[in-house]
Amino acid sequence: MDLQTQVEKKLCEDEHLYFTRRFFKPRMGFKFTVNWHHVYISWIIDQVIAGEIANVVINVPPGAGKTELTTNLIPRGLALNARSRFLYLSFSQSLVAPHLHYGATILPKNGQYITFAVGGQYRKVKQSILPPRTQLGINAEDEAMVLDIVGSFIDEHLLRGT
Repeated sequence: MDLQTQVEKKLCEDEHLYFTRRFFKPRMGFKFTVNWHHVYISWIIDQVIAGEIANVVINVPPGAGKTELTTNLIPRGLALNARSRFLYLSFSQSLVAPHLHYGATILPKNGQYITFAVGGQYRKVKQSILPPRTQLGINAEDEAMVLDIVGSFIDEHLLRGT
């Protein structure tokens, strides 16, 4: 692993906002524009990951970037700890289900590449920042099983709308 990749890996592990920005551009095709509230929400998420905040509710208007920041908890959490557990709750199942699928797309397949859909075209991105040891298997009920690189069960995650 070269020096730049090592630095990016360390920043992704330590800073949620960096992790979000790092994987936003390959997936969406343009840079994530940061505003003050993104910095604050990312700081809160970093505190949750560090175990300094046990429970949090983030309540901001639609389109403020909350979903982008919070959905990155799945791949980042699994990169830091394969036994991470997530509970996403929403009033709408249609708002919850895409979060899990996004988490699955950002995790590496076969430890090498991540596939992003950008503008209707799929783009394969070689990466070595996220560990190849985990992947998500998703069933029809939008329940995820966390698998290691050889497909052995590690943990499961549930996402539900009411």
